[in-house]
Amino acid sequence: MSKILVIDDERAIRNTLKEVLEYEKHEVDLAEDGPKGLEMFSANMYDIVLCDIKMAKMDGIEVLGKISEIRLILRHNDIRTWQYRYCC
Repeated sequence: MSKILVIDDERAIRNTLKEVLEYEKHEVDLAEDGPKGLEMFSANMYDIVLCDIKMAKMDGIEVLGKISEIRLILRHNDIRTWQYRYCC
């Protein structure tokens, strides 16, 4: 199944989503705020990110924007690695 990251500053919502998603056989990681979510996203490969919009330290729109930037950097590095391994 999918590997999912849930970013939400409300513990009850995080835990409820984790319980429901794990019942459906997904692997779920939880982050309590935007900075922690970005740290986890950078260190792991996730298929899906569920993110609260209103959070104190960093709002969800900013988090998702930074996730897009991280994905672009990772894709660029993957392409560069592929080119090095297979073209040079």
